[in-house]
Amino acid sequence: ENEVAALIEIATLALESSCFLNICHTYLFGNSIKSLLENQDMNSCLVKICNLITRCSKMHKILHKLPHQYASLYDLIIGLEPLAQEVLELQEQEGYDSPVETSSEQQQ
Repeated sequence: ENEVAALIEIATLALESSCFLNICHTYLFGNSIKSLLENQDMNSCLVKICNLITRCSKMHKILHKLPHQYASLYDLIIGLEPLAQEVLELQEQEGYDSPVETSSEQQQ
């Protein structure tokens, strides 16, 4: 159990000191539907990583606003919810089977 705690602490420090938080701010802040769909693979990966962070209480400090950030990771994630809901509603209106249409499906 001590080894797991140590690994979580190392992972937390690595995420804090890496470009991960800056990438989240770049891709998850102030998005439009168009940019959300254009960068869907990157956004999907970022949201999945953020989801994993939210599931580990020892990593929650990453979700709070850090001194070098203009917004917390938590605020960025919460800010995506209305936009994601709008995308899902548009896709339902247009009759898409999957939540997000891939670019190869658009070309066919």
